[in-house]
Amino acid sequence: MEVQTISDSFPLWLLGRLMNLALEGAHYEASFGGAHMAFLTCIFPIRHSFMVKPIPRLRTAISETTSEGTRRSIDSYNREVEVRKDDSVPDFAVVKATASLHDDCLLLIWELKRDDDDGSQSSIQISRYVRWAVDYQAFILRRDGRLPNVLVGQVEQGQATIYSLTDGLFIQVIQGPVLSEEICGQLRKLAYENRDQ
Repeated sequence: MEVQTISDSFPLWLLGRLMNLALEGAHYEASFGGAHMAFLTCIFPIRHSFMVKPIPRLRTAISETTSEGTRRSIDSYNREVEVRKDDSVPDFAVVKATASLHDDCLLLIWELKRDDDDGSQSSIQISRYVRWAVDYQAFILRRDGRLPNVLVGQVEQGQATIYSLTDGLFIQVIQGPVLSEEICGQLRKLAYENRDQ
């Protein structure tokens, strides 16, 4: 893996935008959503078959407890899922994409929080995303016999927290400024590990 510095990885305007957002904050999520989509696309470029999905629905997989009359569908990860109105909806998901509508491989869930968001609500959301990622990994393990690496990240006040699943347990990997070598390095490592698959 070639070593890149932060200034090599991103256009100068994007570095400036992300630094200003970290310093000044933003009242509306849409004010920094575009900058974060650009940030993720720089790390996970489309030329390597990555796709940054804005506002993806994380649907609940069908299980033994799903009632008989529940509406069902196939999600973009090729899982039979319930069609409900209370699905988790993070700001972004990064996937390894194919031409098929049902063969995406989830790599990252990325949630943005405004500076004035309720901390308890943020914890509930992250817990839901983590549970969803655990369920997704269990599905891939049953189907393909492998445990994919999935990261769940949250950005608040210019600081990122990234969680990773290891042996069925989520552990906090790292916490720091979005543009830190630690955060960007963890994301670049995920991209590198999935670039040629």
